[in-house]
Amino acid sequence: MKSWRTALLSAVCASFASGVFAQSPNSGQLFMQHCSVCHQADGSGVPGVTPPLKGAHWKRLLSHDGTYVLEVLLYGLNGKIEVAGDSYNGVMPSFSKLTDTELALLVQHVNRLNNDSVRAAQPLNEARVAELRGRELKSKMREKRALLLKD
Repeated sequence: MKSWRTALLSAVCASFASGVFAQSPNSGQLFMQHCSVCHQADGSGVPGVTPPLKGAHWKRLLSHDGTYVLEVLLYGLNGKIEVAGDSYNGVMPSFSKLTDTELALLVQHVNRLNNDSVRAAQPLNEARVAELRGRELKSKMREKRALLLKD
């Protein structure tokens, strides 16, 4: 009787040690850790300092293939942008150091901020993040933003 309990306990402990049961990161926690300092906890941004991550313009930014947010996280964005009549001229750093899972969760959180329940319920998978990570899009992010927001 003791041998199966000992074996079971050993297996559970080994699983915890190997990370099988490790707590996966939560999209909200990741957002608080990496994004909220500049964009605020609710994604509203700071007028004139950091742009909001929600609002009418995001419906267009999240359209098309839905990769704009991920690409900005991977490659960053700098220079002047306009959002709802406000100008911002700053630097969004690259967060490419984050894992594919963490990046997918951050994209999912931005989708939630924008009440995009379809994309929030079906986040980018790690394979898609890995595929986009391999692209060289740094110089094209401003052009992509302009194209998505074009009237």
